[in-house]
Amino acid sequence: MNKIQCDGIDFAFTPDHLPILIHGEDKAGASLFTITVAANLFAQGEKIIFLSGYPMAREEFFKQIGTDQQVPFFIKDEIPQFIEAVKNLPDIKERVVVIKNIELFSEEILNLVSSFPKIIISGDINQCTFKSEVIAIPFNSKVFFSPFENMELPELDKYQGFLESDSKTGKVSVI
Repeated sequence: MNKIQCDGIDFAFTPDHLPILIHGEDKAGASLFTITVAANLFAQGEKIIFLSGYPMAREEFFKQIGTDQQVPFFIKDEIPQFIEAVKNLPDIKERVVVIKNIELFSEEILNLVSSFPKIIISGDINQCTFKSEVIAIPFNSKVFFSPFENMELPELDKYQGFLESDSKTGKVSVI
């Protein structure tokens, strides 16, 4: 399983860091980072439900966790099944709900999960047609792999992001 480092030191996201916003343009590193955060939370015993725009995410996630059991994972063409699962899983608010590639989905998907305490919203937020609704969510942690609105980022290496949270701030990367 991949690990995450913050300022060169091993770092683990915990449920206290949720909800998390991960922003990155295509090829910036946000996708692998999102999958690694979810895989690490799963390794800590968290239940996960995952919606992704692309099938490569499923392959990478299951490669990292070493199994395809116990994790509902849906791709963009499986939105009806994802919605049904979210509405019918009795423990949904106890699960980490990961929406990767949020810019590919409708605002309905965001509205379905935005009030949940354990969410990870990831994608190119600048390309999201409902960006203001995304950024209105009170995220405990935000990670930026590319510029966002008027925010100034420190100089980042390729595939490196900048973490802002109450408990930690720094440059993050997957190793």
